[in-house]
Amino acid sequence: MYFYDYKESTIDKYEINVDREKLIKLRREIIDNCSIIEHHEYQSTIIPTESLKIRNLNYKRNGIMEYKDGPDEPLFYITYDEYKFPQLVGIIDRILDDDVDETIKLYNGKITDDYISFDEKISKISQELDDIDNLNIKEKRKKLEELENMLNLAKLNSNQKSVLDYYSKVKSLISFKLVDSISKGEVDKVWKFFGKVKVKNKTK
Repeated sequence: MYFYDYKESTIDKYEINVDREKLIKLRREIIDNCSIIEHHEYQSTIIPTESLKIRNLNYKRNGIMEYKDGPDEPLFYITYDEYKFPQLVGIIDRILDDDVDETIKLYNGKITDDYISFDEKISKISQELDDIDNLNIKEKRKKLEELENMLNLAKLNSNQKSVLDYYSKVKSLISFKLVDSISKGEVDKVWKFFGKVKVKNKTK
């Protein structure tokens, strides 16, 4: 990948080097350590495929799904854990696809993460629960159920780590090397030769 840095009087050309092998390994580590894990249990005639997103897949025959207008199908009781990847994984994928803009944004610290810890989520729901009038039983029960689900989710993810620390690890695998520089005057001269407009400053 190459990046052109448009300065006041020059244009600098940088080669962007990414340690792809280490970045691919780090991507897997981030998926394993930082994904939000959600457990699913349900009945269906369709069995999902195990993958990085779907793990600990189990299923067993649990009857027949009968149809009036077609052949019956076997029904299965299915359980698995779904790994919901943090947004950093998508950023890494775009870097591996040679997305220059995304690479520069991450390197310059211009990408922020919306990561919220489970402790913060539980605290927020608890506060919302306290704010509901005790006589509003329906809303109280609804919020209690939300709190219970969040507590169960926090327990399931107790060994997962914050993704925030991995941003610096990804940045450490990216480097910029100045390979050439040219004055804007020279570029303008070439454009003029071909009847083109002058080089404009690029907004960073």
